[in-house]
Amino acid sequence: MLRINKKNVEWLINTCLFFVTVFITLLFIEVFLRFSVYKTLLVDYTYHTRYYYTPDQKAGYDIQKNFPKTFSKHNEIPDHMIWSNNIGCFDNDYAEEKEFLLLVGDSFTFSYVPFNNNFGNVIENSLRYRTLKCGVPGYGTKQEYIKTKRILENLESFPKLIILVYTANDMMDDYLFPRTDFINGYPTMSQSLADFETGEIVQSKISEKELNTKVANWRIFCGANPSNKLTIQAIQWIKCFLTKHSIVYNLVKKQIKKIIEHNQTIEHFFTKFRLVEKKTTAERIGFSDVEIESGYWEFDDYSWLKQAWIHHTENLSSFKKLSMQKEIQLLVVYLPYKEQLYPFFIQNKDLKSKLPATNKRLRNFMINESIHFLDLTPMLLEYVDLKPSKWLNPKKDLYWSVDGHPNIKGNKIIGLLISMYLLENNLIETNDKTGKLEAINETLNKYRN
Repeated sequence: MLRINKKNVEWLINTCLFFVTVFITLLFIEVFLRFSVYKTLLVDYTYHTRYYYTPDQKAGYDIQKNFPKTFSKHNEIPDHMIWSNNIGCFDNDYAEEKEFLLLVGDSFTFSYVPFNNNFGNVIENSLRYRTLKCGVPGYGTKQEYIKTKRILENLESFPKLIILVYTANDMMDDYLFPRTDFINGYPTMSQSLADFETGEIVQSKISEKELNTKVANWRIFCGANPSNKLTIQAIQWIKCFLTKHSIVYNLVKKQIKKIIEHNQTIEHFFTKFRLVEKKTTAERIGFSDVEIESGYWEFDDYSWLKQAWIHHTENLSSFKKLSMQKEIQLLVVYLPYKEQLYPFFIQNKDLKSKLPATNKRLRNFMINESIHFLDLTPMLLEYVDLKPSKWLNPKKDLYWSVDGHPNIKGNKIIGLLISMYLLENNLIETNDKTGKLEAINETLNKYRN
């Protein structure tokens, strides 16, 4: 007859009770955190809708015309619909309006917020003036010029004003142009910066089979290149699942990463087994790869940047020539990356001190070219909480916590500031200018710190 050891049974029961208690506690904490600001830590790895973009001989790619309304999910951004109109812009159809503004730029202008909340609509509603919203994610100044020229060639009337929204990575996008291939409806990067010291560009083309594999891997493992070892692959799957679905996991992961970063031996162990991803040089100094490519550095430090800037300014000058030929006013608006407004996210003190270089360099060029220029950086700082924090609060701050684009509040303030500048500098003719300015200022005062 089998004899049962009471001590073993008690130990087993106590162990089970312990783990059940821990599980229930973590579950309670998880539910509680989902009603807090920490819910933004949940990351959903999604992509631009397939076939939303189409290959373009001149610009590399563009938004497909008349793309139907499609559900979109992007990181912590609220679920929303995206589509395109009859001229290939994320906007309502152009109805041959005679008086309108044309807004062009990259993903900041496209805006990763629900359509009605993007700053192009804020401008349109604040001024009660039709604004064509034609930002394209990933575009640089050269591509924005090509798109603007094409739009003007196909419209019944010219806009009263072109608003070119400039971001700090526009020069790098020009430097790497053309950098996009299309495979099976997906845009892919065909070249990238190999060495920031020398400016070397490396080709990075992939086949259709490789692309489909990478897309599937992102959905399953949150990364394009999972390990070949089944045990490590299982760990990556669990990590991906928890990253998407557990706030507690994301909080703990951030704290563990901080500990690991200060101990190379521990970091090597965790990296070896894919428990944490190895950081790039860019990330170690406080920027993502895209951001370090963006021209924040002094050109005297890198000779190739000087040449890249010369070619880039030629594209900016093309905008001026185009606007003069068509007798359209031009306004260039500088929209800062979130690190310029929240510098406590930057670890490298030397880089932090060089952030204003981009604004100054661009401003001097605009003055020399006699182009209307609005730098939103100092204006937005009036609405920024500069108290250091680990994460941005999407309801209180101006940018998303995980994603690098302005959030709903940020878009609102950006749109109001641009509208105010247009009215104060008489860049558009509109009725009840005084009343509109009073309404704009009244709203802005509610957001000021």
